[in-house]
Amino acid sequence: MALLFLSTAPSVRAADDPLIDAYLQGVDLYRKGDLDAAIPQLRKAAKLSEQRFGPESPELALDLNNLAEALRRRGDLNEAEKLLRRAYAIDQQQDDQDTLAAAATLNNLGLVLSAKGQKDQALAANRAALAAVEKALGTDHPDTARAAYNLALAEAAAGNLDVARALAARAAFVAERALGDRHPVTRQMQATAARLRATPDQPGGPAARSGMDVAAAVPAVPRAARRAPSAAPVDEVEPAAAPVVRAARPAQQRTGEPAAGGGERSFAVQLMALRDEAGLEDAWRDLRRRYQRLETAQRLPTTHVDIEGRGRFYRLLVGPYTARADAEAFCGGLKQDGGDCRVIIRN
Repeated sequence: MALLFLSTAPSVRAADDPLIDAYLQGVDLYRKGDLDAAIPQLRKAAKLSEQRFGPESPELALDLNNLAEALRRRGDLNEAEKLLRRAYAIDQQQDDQDTLAAAATLNNLGLVLSAKGQKDQALAANRAALAAVEKALGTDHPDTARAAYNLALAEAAAGNLDVARALAARAAFVAERALGDRHPVTRQMQATAARLRATPDQPGGPAARSGMDVAAAVPAVPRAARRAPSAAPVDEVEPAAAPVVRAARPAQQRTGEPAAGGGERSFAVQLMALRDEAGLEDAWRDLRRRYQRLETAQRLPTTHVDIEGRGRFYRLLVGPYTARADAEAFCGGLKQDGGDCRVIIRN
């Protein structure tokens, strides 16, 4: 839930904007698994964000989340925790608090605390995140399923198998209803629920030591761009940037990014990414049946992304959009309908 719903082109022109340049390069390097190169760029983005927007801005909280997630993946847990606690404090100070943004920060904090072995604190963070998402979006939204799934993994890591099984089953059920049984998020949740059902009831035993923490979380997407292998990952799913993606609110959207008019840049909305290219056809038909707004959407030619250590994933895309705001508006509407998506840069 730490990084934005964003995929980047391999290169970004430094003349565009220093903040945007650092941010996009950091995300791109992160998605490729090069954490040592990504972290300096994300650190630079956070520094520039604080200078531009102020030390208590929601924009800074977003960049702190991004940097913290990359640090967590590299194992720099103390610094990641410090950054996330600062981001959560910023979230809480806002006059118009964004419940989902705060929940995203709590989820990321739960990841770090779980990795540090502070299971009780991790559970508290994940439970609060689920309560916040459920209150904001209801019980049948995909993001609620993700939050329940993340909590299931944390409960399993703490050895609370009965609770974990119930949460995982609930998450898989909601995901199937909202996204369909072919969606990679649904498949991963179903696989984890089955794995938990098969885990013996041994308090403090295999479940507590299996590595089944929230690092195995589903894509948002999160969204998305985090590459640590999960416990028994579902190979068909493009590795996620995060379990629940912290997307930029309209007030947080960055400015100064070059538009596509003149051929510089355009955007697309990614609906999913699968290892099996042939599976995209059935997925596209199923999604169009489920979501009316996709009936008039233009499907773009299939593209792929190669992720080191994981292989090639084929993307189901709609668009194109000349402005990021238009792509995010479409994706936001689809999420409100119960769908799942992320905005990517096409060129």
